[in-house]
Formats: sequence, C-alpha cells, structure tokens
Amino acid sequence: MTLWRGGARKSGRMENMSGIDNQDTPGLRSEVDGRVLEGAGLLFAVFDQEGRLFRFNQGCEAITGLGREEACVGYTWFDLFAPVEQRSAICERMSRLTDGALGEAFECTCSQGRRVEWRLGRVQGKHRPGWVYALGFDVTLERDAFDLSESKARVAALASLTSGLAHELRNPLNAACLTLKVIERYAARSDVRLEMRSAIGQIQSELTRMTSLLEEFLDFARPKPLTLASHDLRAVIGSALDRLGPAAAAAGAVLTFSLAPSVRLLLDRDRVERALECLVDNAITAAGSAGKVDVRLRAGSRTAVVEIWDSGPGLPPNARVFDPFFTTKPQGTGLGLSIVQRTAFDHGGRASVRRRGRHTVFVLELPLRPAPPMVRSAGAA
Repeated sequence: MTLWRGGARKSGRMENMSGIDNQDTPGLRSEVDGRVLEGAGLLFAVFDQEGRLFRFNQGCEAITGLGREEACVGYTWFDLFAPVEQRSAICERMSRLTDGALGEAFECTCSQGRRVEWRLGRVQGKHRPGWVYALGFDVTLERDAFDLSESKARVAALASLTSGLAHELRNPLNAACLTLKVIERYAARSDVRLEMRSAIGQIQSELTRMTSLLEEFLDFARPKPLTLASHDLRAVIGSALDRLGPAAAAAGAVLTFSLAPSVRLLLDRDRVERALECLVDNAITAAGSAGKVDVRLRAGSRTAVVEIWDSGPGLPPNARVFDPFFTTKPQGTGLGLSIVQRTAFDHGGRASVRRRGRHTVFVLELPLRPAPPMVRSAGAA
C-alpha cells in the first residue's frame, strides 16, 4: 500500500509503507481485519501525536471530499475530524491508550458537518512511536433522526402549553386595549396634561408589543395549514433579502448571495419567506458591524438547500437553538428559530446549524417534490 511518509512531505515523494499493515503493527492487525479497512461505511486513519496523517481510507475520502494524497500533505487528522474545543480531550484520550486495546467511543463533528463516532487505538511497533489509528462510523443520519424525533416531541408538548396560555391572555389583553382606546378618546376631548397623554401613548405602545408577542406565541403553537403552490425558491429568497437589505446596511453588515439559477418546488410562500427572514435577520445581528452574511442556494439530489453563513462569534457549545424559548437576544422571545424548524417540518424538510471554520451556518432544507401542473394559486411565481 502506498502512503505518505512523514519525511516525504517536503520533497513530495511517495514511498511504499505497506509495513504499517503487518511488520510494525501486529496489534493493529489483531484489532482490525485488513480486508475491511476500505469497506463501505468505515473510516480508518493512522496519524502521529501531532495529527500528521499516514493512512486515509476511502471512507475518510468520501466524508471529507479530499483525496488521500491531498489530505496527507495539507491537513492533520485534527483539522479534518476534531473541532477545536474537543482537541484537548482527544489528546488526553490518546495519552491513555494501551497496546492492543481500543479506547472508549466518542463523537465529533467533522469539518464538513458530518457526525462521526470514533475509537482510537495505539499502533504497535518500535518504529512507530506515538502513532495512533482511528476507526470511525458516520452516525449523522442516526443522530439526526433521533434529534428530529425528540425535537418534534418537545415542540408538540410546548405548543400545547403555549396555546392554552396564549388564549388565556388574549381576552384580558383585548379588554385592556379597548379600555385604553376609550381613555385615549376622552383625553383628546378634555383638558388633560401633555404628560398624561404621553403616558397613554407609552401604554398603547407596550400593549401593541404584547399583542405582537402573543400572535407569535399562537403562530408557534398552532401554525396555519400549509397553502402550497409552485414557486421558484430563488425568487422567494430574493424577496426576503430585498426586505432585509436596509437592516443589513443599518447594522453595517455586508449581505451577499449565491443562488442557483432556478429551484422550483411546492411550498407555502408566506411561511417559508418568514422563516428565511428570521434566519437572515439573526445572521445580520450576529455578524454585526463590518461582518459578513452570505446566503447560498443549491439543489441537492432530494432537497433544495438554503445556507445562511455569518461571520459572527458563533453560538454557545451544544446550544439547542431550535428549542422553544432559546434566545441570545435581550429582547427575544426565543420562538423565531422554533417557528423556522416547524415550517421546515411541515414541508417535510428540516433546519439545522453547524460551525464551519470561522462561520456559523444555518441550513434550511426543503424537499424537491415536483410541482403538479394543476397546482396554482394567485401567489404562484
């Protein structure tokens, strides 16, 4: 087998290092049958204490999009498979490895956003001091399915609670608004001091804000049925970006987009547009002054994929951002992203978030169901 030797990096030479499979690594051979190292679904890599790669199988190539030569020359195992915040813990695991035994399983999100469950073992042999082999399996679909099921259950439970609470609040709030209108008309006809009129205006403003928040709670708890029609998703995104252009300019953020020529599918334009506005508005806030927000659209094999990249500081580790009432904004309700997730669910898609390099990326995926010819509406575009 031909692999890159550590000393060959500078000269660009390729050398035969088949000895890594037998002469120097009897422990490796006892743990893993060499015939399956290139098997479908298995990730296998060999690297030293600094992460310099010496073996990189087809599974690793598939998940990273890199050929083994490119990966071994330009990257370390840590660059490709270990988030910065987990590297110290992984190094600690490596220091505890013993000959002939696999370490405990742990999970990492790789640079391409896939979730991989790894186990590490020490390569035996006096000529390979400190070398480690890593066995991994891509568990992204399994974890996503579990997270989706768990998220749907939480959303359903909280929606039921929120719906009851919102309806209980709606009647007294409506009564307060009507009473204030009576007071406002009386104040306009009588000799009421200016300060009192100003106070009435402030109360009216706060009641309006409360009504708006209540409507947001009800949107989350009991969303309207989808009104599906055939739309070009590119046009829907363009409409949302047109409305948010002034907000980006006011925040000092640069808003750019890279959209596929045309992606047509069945969707509820109003709800999808509102979801996109929420995601882009959050990205503008996160990016801040002199920050960058990039909106991308592409068509996958089964879904249309919208990605919103921002150069902001990122989210707290393991933050459950789509959970109801999660927010990083002082005045936020924490329902915006929950409504985005629910919109995605109702369309048969999903919303997710990941960290890529120095960017936070929110992803909205919608299924590419063909639009039947009879599907038409006044809002179709």
